[in-house]
Amino acid sequence: MIVVIVTYYTGHYFGHGILDIQIELGHIPFVEEEIHTSMWNQNAIDVMTESPKTINVNGYVKDIVNVLKNCKHNGFPVVSNNKKTFLGIITRDEL
Repeated sequence: MIVVIVTYYTGHYFGHGILDIQIELGHIPFVEEEIHTSMWNQNAIDVMTESPKTINVNGYVKDIVNVLKNCKHNGFPVVSNNKKTFLGIITRDEL
C-alpha cells in the first residue's frame, strides 16, 4: 500500500500520474477537474452527435461488429433493450 501511495504522489509531482496517462492512452472520455471558461456556455447538443452509435446490452455480435466497422468512435454508450436506460460506456478495445 505504501508503494502505491508513493508512486501516486511521485507521478503527480513530476507531471501527470499513471492513471492520467492510462486514460489518455486508452482514449477514454474523461471530464477534467477544472472547466475551461470557453466551455461554460456550451450545451451537450453543441458537442454531441445527433444520433450516437449505441451498443445494446443484449445485442448480437453481428450488430456490434457492424457498429465497429461503420464508425471510428472509441467509446460507445451501452443501453437497455428499449434504448431508454443508459447502463454505461464500453470502449472499442474492450469489445
